Amino acid sequence: MMCKVDPNNISILRSVAGVFLLCGFISIVLGKTYCKRTITRIEEPISFWGTVAIYLSLGIMMLLGTYVCQH
Repeated sequence: MMCKVDPNNISILRSVAGVFLLCGFISIVLGKTYCKRTITRIEEPISFWGTVAIYLSLGIMMLLGTYVCQH
């Protein structure tokens, strides 16, 4: 793929991706206790898992993007 990216930018992107993944994993851990309390409300856990999925997919896409750009 044609992709001109500075090595500096790649390290920045990787750290941002790491933050996204970290946010996703922390949300999953917190969400397990949170969802147990609000089982009667179905909408909240669904929107919560949607947010987690967005975090994780953003992080993974960023990591893949930096990998593709380097090779």
